[in-house]
Amino acid sequence: MSSKSFVNTFLCLIILFFLFDLILSAKKPDKKCTLPKGRSCTALTPEEMRDKDLGSYFKYPCAGIGCNFYRPYCRLCTKDPNKVNKPYVECPKCVAEVEETFKATDDEYECYMPRDRSCTSLVPSMTKALGLGMYYEYPCYGNGCSYMQPYCRLCVRDPLKNIAPYPKCPSCVP
Repeated sequence: MSSKSFVNTFLCLIILFFLFDLILSAKKPDKKCTLPKGRSCTALTPEEMRDKDLGSYFKYPCAGIGCNFYRPYCRLCTKDPNKVNKPYVECPKCVAEVEETFKATDDEYECYMPRDRSCTSLVPSMTKALGLGMYYEYPCYGNGCSYMQPYCRLCVRDPLKNIAPYPKCPSCVP
């Protein structure tokens, strides 16, 4: 094998490796918007904040304005270029992408959060048999809060059952 064909083969392998890496990275979501696992900072950004062109993402270590938003390592950011450095940093592109895939009504928000493991999907069959369900509520205070994981509130699925002191479940709770 001549040195020229070896170089050509080597260059082709490098190009293929580079293209393969590009394709794989395009399919993976940016870790800034998917961490921490189970309850990402981006998925937990409330509608009120999104309506003000604000978002949040995972940043470790995080120091400065906007850090520790709701919990450690969540950084508040702006999607509005006019608000960058006044006082927020610019949001990574993945913030808008995650929010776009998760446009939801209030009921959907309550039933599908946190994004990676929703409260509604975690209800044990014994709890369902008692006529109870669970939904996401942030902030969550009082009876039924933090059942199974933070911000998951127990609720009554069957309106004929009067299981005090839990509230009635949203319509999306099965």
